[in-house]
Amino acid sequence: MKTLFLQVRELFQRNQAYKLTGLLFLLICFGGWFIKNLYIEDEKTSMRWGYTFFGSIFDVDPTAINSIYESNLIENIYSRLLEYDNSGQIVCSLCTSFNIDGNKINFFFENASRTKDGHLINEIDAKESIERILLLQTNTHGSLKHYIGEDFTSAIRTEKGLLSIEVLRSSWVPFVLSLLTSMDFSIVPRGSVSKNDSKIVDYNNTSGLFYVHSETKSSIKLKSNKFHLRYKPNIIDEIEIVRIKSGEAKTAFANGSIDIIDPTYYAYTEDIETILRSVSDAQMHRTLQIGLTSLVFSHSSMSKSTQSDRVAAARVLKKWFLEETDSVYGSKETNEYFQSFGNGFITSEQKSELDTLFASSDASKYKFIFGLTEKYRKWAEKYEFPDFIEVRFFQTYPGFLPENEKPDIYLVTADSSFDEDISALSYLFSQGIFSYGRDDGAFWIRDYMDLPERHQRIEKLRDLHFSVLKSLKVAPIISRPYIAICNPKFKMDFSKLYAGSPMWKVWKK
Repeated sequence: MKTLFLQVRELFQRNQAYKLTGLLFLLICFGGWFIKNLYIEDEKTSMRWGYTFFGSIFDVDPTAINSIYESNLIENIYSRLLEYDNSGQIVCSLCTSFNIDGNKINFFFENASRTKDGHLINEIDAKESIERILLLQTNTHGSLKHYIGEDFTSAIRTEKGLLSIEVLRSSWVPFVLSLLTSMDFSIVPRGSVSKNDSKIVDYNNTSGLFYVHSETKSSIKLKSNKFHLRYKPNIIDEIEIVRIKSGEAKTAFANGSIDIIDPTYYAYTEDIETILRSVSDAQMHRTLQIGLTSLVFSHSSMSKSTQSDRVAAARVLKKWFLEETDSVYGSKETNEYFQSFGNGFITSEQKSELDTLFASSDASKYKFIFGLTEKYRKWAEKYEFPDFIEVRFFQTYPGFLPENEKPDIYLVTADSSFDEDISALSYLFSQGIFSYGRDDGAFWIRDYMDLPERHQRIEKLRDLHFSVLKSLKVAPIISRPYIAICNPKFKMDFSKLYAGSPMWKVWKK
């Protein structure tokens, strides 16, 4: 009996040893796997983004977008209901699905995103955020109120998991869908907005795929929101936005201080060649020819000068700009705002008429103030302008000054593509780039949307385009592609149709 007991105990002890050995083996394997993956994750998800933005990210707000630099930051920290994909199709961004029912657009939130702290972002957040935009009326890419009515509280309704927006006319629905893709209509979670003054007070809990972690004078740190509906494991975990001047980007990229130069970089051929030589296998992204630099004449100068005066000034300033910037990467001289691959481009007959007009005047009786930012000083000071052009330098972009403080002429760099996108057209009106003011422009757009046939709308747009060019309200100079370059250890998939920088479309190879 004792011998049997000893045998059983020995067998038990031997099995326990096997179990302990097996457990130890599993722990070693798991520990090695964990450490290995932890290291890979840290290496994989850290990226430095060279960016020309020197304001505070805590002042950035979708209801007050004044530059492409703010717009691209907003794209990453806030989501809209809808967005354009790389092929130009409207898809869901924050909602999970949407449909059209007559003149009503229904947005569904079956599996809603959450903020970094886990707060649900649903139809209530969307409703309150859109109402905030309508109440403030400070956004630059079109007023939704013009298309859903002044009594917008009855046009925007919610049920559980559903937001409905009722448009005044069913024929306007496709245009309102395009309007809602604008960064202006990004959704700010209701808990992140002050109830007292409607200002954003929490940039930690955002609706986008990234949130603001910290900010210093030299950089801004964003971190990915793993609770976002569209989060994927290959999304960059942490992005450090390194503040650099555009001229510093090539050196910073070459010495490894930054990993990516985004499409807002004003690229010179020499710079691009230097960058590509310095980092072998660097990936370069190039959009269509959608970047446009133009001269814009202020409302005041339009009323004080003649067409002949403006032609003379435009000829001189275009000649100066083309001589100084002949090395802008991919640039082409142009006399048109809308390029031929989009819609609204002028006919060959209209182009001939403009060519004749531009050959008709060499001098101006009116003395124009030409406003430039400091970055153009080295170009302008060495150039001999005629007496009717006086150059003045501004610390801030002249186009954003109050109307009575704007110089007679200033430069504008903006996207030039158009495919029935009323948000882009609204921006041209609101910023005075085209001849109409904000509200008058909205009524022009309503008339445009009322035309039943696409060819009729394009003809109306072409007539507007031609009249603006002929009056010399705007004088296009060059078109160019937007360029982005990233370190070869990353892969980017930006759109060729617009100059956005969606950093969730960059990942480690």
